[in-house]
Amino acid sequence: MPLSKPYPPSPITYAHWNDLVDYYAGKAGTKIVSADGKGDYSKIQDAVDWVKGQGYSKGCIIVRGGVGDYELDGTIDVDAIKEFSLLGLGMPTIKLPDGFNRNVLKLDGTGEETYTHVTVAGIRIEGNRLNQSKGGGILLENLGQSWIMNCVLRDIHDFLLKITPSAGAVKVLNNFFLGSYGYLLEVESTDNEVANNYFGYTDLDDVYVHGADNRIVNNHCWAARDGIKIEADQSIVLNNKVERVNRHGINVHKSVYCSIVGNSLQYNGQEGTGDGIHLEGAADRYCEKNTVTGNNCFGNPGYGINEAAYTMRNIILANSCWNNTLGPTSFWDGAPRADWSQRGFNSPDGETLPMEALASDLLPTEDLSFDLGSPSKQFYYGYIYWLINSGYAQFTYIKSNLIPQADTYDLGEQSNRWRDLWLGRYNYLGKVDSLPTASVEYRGALVRVEGGTGVADHLYLCVKNADESYQWAVIQ
Repeated sequence: MPLSKPYPPSPITYAHWNDLVDYYAGKAGTKIVSADGKGDYSKIQDAVDWVKGQGYSKGCIIVRGGVGDYELDGTIDVDAIKEFSLLGLGMPTIKLPDGFNRNVLKLDGTGEETYTHVTVAGIRIEGNRLNQSKGGGILLENLGQSWIMNCVLRDIHDFLLKITPSAGAVKVLNNFFLGSYGYLLEVESTDNEVANNYFGYTDLDDVYVHGADNRIVNNHCWAARDGIKIEADQSIVLNNKVERVNRHGINVHKSVYCSIVGNSLQYNGQEGTGDGIHLEGAADRYCEKNTVTGNNCFGNPGYGINEAAYTMRNIILANSCWNNTLGPTSFWDGAPRADWSQRGFNSPDGETLPMEALASDLLPTEDLSFDLGSPSKQFYYGYIYWLINSGYAQFTYIKSNLIPQADTYDLGEQSNRWRDLWLGRYNYLGKVDSLPTASVEYRGALVRVEGGTGVADHLYLCVKNADESYQWAVIQ
């Protein structure tokens, strides 16, 4: 359908192109860019400069695809436009020439309100990281409430997308990020959402987050150093798939209050002993108070989940960690005992809090019940729950291979013995060949001296007499 000037005077057969032209025709601040010369401009920067030159606070640049590549003379610099949209139709390609040493697209809200709304959608930016060019892809500064979506960024030397500290509340959705010597996505600010993207092929990390309160959700990461690296508090890393990176699938470093939930980490550590999930702090800042739960970690040459040095007070619960070379889980016990991380239900048989945590002075005196389901000395899957009157719930764990065999068990204090833990439906007294000397150490102890063939068993109870002496009283 022919359109009056300044839009193309000849018929355009691309249906969606017609729809957009009809919608935007004659609207202030809107320009159409087509590499074949059938738009308002053939270069994107010329259209941007026109919008800024007219003094518009809002602008929309529609870039037509399928009519040739868009080559650059310099950075496409968009600044001081309050609301700006760069929309590709038919996935137009911005091609970086050899020797191009600048960022491709700079979006800067300087001079406008704090929340500058920018949308970049449906654009392909393609370089050649082997041609010694230096520069990055899309750089965001001084803006918020913006969107980068449905784009393809690949083979750009320094980075593909960088959200600086002055930009925030950005949604990065449904993009392909492929190929760089730097970070594919670096997030330095707060309150951003990175969702449903594909990342791969970089010498550094696919996603590097060092701004707080960000959400990394439903992404696929591979072929990098770390798939997702977090150096930021209160991050949410949810339902991502990370595979075949050189080091760790998810690396949480010196961070607190993060949630690492429902991720799939497989075959990472391609250059050595990488972990599915790796947590580590430093002497100046511990990695603590994070929650790691519901993750699947398998086939990693390191651990499924590795809580390395300077970590404490984390919750590592209900993860599936199978077929990892060094083991399902590993925990750092260098912190004070009271600050050790809570851990449990990490299959198969991941490391759990050791038995010494069950000293009887840790157990409440009421609201306590146990059902281990088997009349055996073995404490199968012995998770012990208790509720204190305040309503606060805790748990700890008796390792499944712990079998009572000796006559005494030291649970942290000399007086805390198995006698203090009536844990089973049936309680079995250990057998002794002869009675030890009665003393305060055995006060209240029940002992079974087993008879041989034709000889009855005898039960004894150690009691204190009125004269402060001790004796074994015969029960049978």
